[in-house]
Amino acid sequence: MVYSNGIFTLYEYEFQEPNNYNSLVLIKQKNYTLKQDDIKLDDIKSILNRVSVIQEPKIQLLSPLTYLDNRTLI
Repeated sequence: MVYSNGIFTLYEYEFQEPNNYNSLVLIKQKNYTLKQDDIKLDDIKSILNRVSVIQEPKIQLLSPLTYLDNRTLI
């Protein structure tokens, strides 16, 4: 579980092979909040004016149908 900015993030993991520590995979992730804040457009503009925008690095994205060990389902 992670708590940040009023949001609780819960993660569920599973070992695909119980005796192999490296076989841990994420099963699902959910976000929960207990407090609802109203965000106004002026709040967003204020934050945008205070941060530096940088380009995302170019990375090769894997197909959603690719396993972690690079075996594909297709």
